Amino acid sequence: MEQIRSGQLRALAVASATRIGSAPDIPTIAESGFADYEEENVWFGVVVPAGTARDKVTQRATQLRAAMQAPGLQARLAALELYPAVLCEADFAAYLRRQHDEYQRIVRESRMRAE
Repeated sequence: MEQIRSGQLRALAVASATRIGSAPDIPTIAESGFADYEEENVWFGVVVPAGTARDKVTQRATQLRAAMQAPGLQARLAALELYPAVLCEADFAAYLRRQHDEYQRIVRESRMRAE
């Protein structure tokens, strides 16, 4: 962002679904004429072994949500233009299923092969 603000670089677009807070004048890729562009998020997940007791899973999810909402962490992430969306339990499982299905479709349609 420093190089963009100083004029050394010109930002054409941001890859997120919405404009970013520190540079609201930079359009998204979709706003730049590529309406079919799909944002590719970077994500990190926390998983537990199958069969973990439900109360332990819920406890860990509660702790993760609380940690991600901590003001200090929020500020540090925002400075890096990272805006976390915490998905826990069934929501995270559904997200992983959608990712799997989409990449499976891409591989199938492109006829990729392992060699």
